[in-house]
Amino acid sequence: MGVNLVMREEPISKGASQDEINDQMMKEIEEYCNNGQVDAILVSLPNEQVLKSLAPCLDNDMPVSVFNSGYEMAIRDGIIYFGMDERKGGYAAGQELAR
Repeated sequence: MGVNLVMREEPISKGASQDEINDQMMKEIEEYCNNGQVDAILVSLPNEQVLKSLAPCLDNDMPVSVFNSGYEMAIRDGIIYFGMDERKGGYAAGQELAR
């Protein structure tokens, strides 16, 4: 298929705060979007700040897809989402636990 996958496999840092993890994610996303070395981005969206870091990709018509988290943000902004609706999933899990 001619696909070269670049995947961040190593944890950012053991003991890093969520803010530090988000900052590193945003930095890497912006680098990928601006360096011309990737043709598409697949990312998890933990918050609006990480979503905003995708702006250079979206502005340059780079395909962006979201998975794992960020369903509502992705759908709201017209970004392809792979996964389940987190609210529906949580509701179904709660119903099952309540039985």
